[in-house]
Parts: sequence; C-alpha cells; structure tokens
Amino acid sequence: MKQALCFPYEDELIEASQQESLALITIKCDVYSAITSLAESGRLLALMRAAEIDPQTKALVLNSNPECFSREEFDNFFDQIRPLSGRQDCRQDEAHLKNERMRYANLLNRFIVHLLAFRKISVALLPGEVVAPFFGASLAADFRMAGSEMVFLTNHSENILHPGGALPFFLPRYLGPGRATEILLTGRSIAAGEALELGLVNQVLEPENFLEQALQEVRKLCRLPLQSVMTAKMLMSDLSAEFPRYLDREAVLLH
Repeated sequence: MKQALCFPYEDELIEASQQESLALITIKCDVYSAITSLAESGRLLALMRAAEIDPQTKALVLNSNPECFSREEFDNFFDQIRPLSGRQDCRQDEAHLKNERMRYANLLNRFIVHLLAFRKISVALLPGEVVAPFFGASLAADFRMAGSEMVFLTNHSENILHPGGALPFFLPRYLGPGRATEILLTGRSIAAGEALELGLVNQVLEPENFLEQALQEVRKLCRLPLQSVMTAKMLMSDLSAEFPRYLDREAVLLH
C-alpha cells in the first residue's frame, strides 16, 4: 500500500513544512512540471489533503519563487510543447500541440477543483509576475497576498490560447461581466495596487521579507474559529457546484 505524503516534505520542485497552525507549500522552480506532471501534481494534491485532514492545521499557504509564474517561464513552457517539426501545416504536429495543451489544462483544472473544495482557509502568495492561467487559479483561493511588484498578466493571446486557469469563470464573479470582458479581450496587465482596488488581492506587501510578512498575516487568520470558517465555506459553495459546467464547456472548445 502506498504511503501517504505528510509534512515536512521536499523534492526537487516542492517543499512543504508545518508552521504551528498553518501548512506552507512552496513551489521552488519549474511550476509547469509541478502542476502539469501527473506524478508531481499528485504529490501537490496529496500534501493539500494532508493539510486538510490534519486537526492542528487551520490554513494552507501556497507559495512560490517570484519568477515561477512569470511571462518568461510561461513562454519557455510553451516553447517546449510546440510542434516538433515547426511546420504549421503538419497534422501530426498540430495534434501533438493540442494534446499537450489539453493535458496541461486538465491537470491545472484538477488543482483548481481541489483548491475550491479545500475546507479550511487557503491563501495564495503572489510575489512577482503572474500569467493568466495562474492568475485564474489564484482566484480559487480564499485570500491572495501580493508583493508590491506583482502584476497580473493576461497575455494568453500571444500564444494563441484561451485564458486558462478558469480565468473566464472567476474574473466576472470578482469584477462583473463588463470589466472582466475588457480585461480578458484586451489583455491588459493589472499591477498590484489596481488589483487591491479591484478586490483581486486582499493585501499588498513590500518585497523585503515578503514571506515573513505574509505568514504573520495568515497567523491572524488562524485565530478564527475553525468550525465557523468551515461552515461559512460550505454555505458559499456555489462556485464548486458551478465549476464543473464551466469545465465541460472548456473541454468542448479545446477538442
């Protein structure tokens, strides 16, 4: 029988530690492998589950190195999965790219499903650039804490992609359909200050000692009665119920 993962844990891509009543999971590098590798994403989800069932844990903090969600890393990932021969008219190449994009979307969506269903407090830390798929994924967390240099990028059209990470699902629920449409179609960026004004992040912290500041704020959240938090989240479960229908529509468009 396979042994369940537990805290502390570390491998080449992920590090997880228990700090009093919060569980901290950090993606150290190559976020696309951590999310889109079946084995590595399985470990990430197993660690999230371990935090959820641990009676001492009140909050899950998802952290990353500042460059993890950047435009450069995003472009590097898609350069790796582009057609092998580079011929746009080659059906085999097109099928390869389509399959890789679907695999990436499916595994990222699996992570979002688990984050939406997480019963305790979840916090996403965003220290640097955040491309569209992880912008969307971060909106599944209960709280987002950004560095002052953070910027949300909606540059999906540069790679002829739909806005992944369920961004079209979440963004209208935060901003309303009009503002969300403008951002999704024009692809403009959103700096940390504007993101705070729009309610897309809960706090903006200075880059010096960013992690320490963020964890201090999360410890304040951990003082909340856990049962009240869990009950409130269950009563606000409409997103979890609606999300599968969005995934069905996305799957049709990707095929």
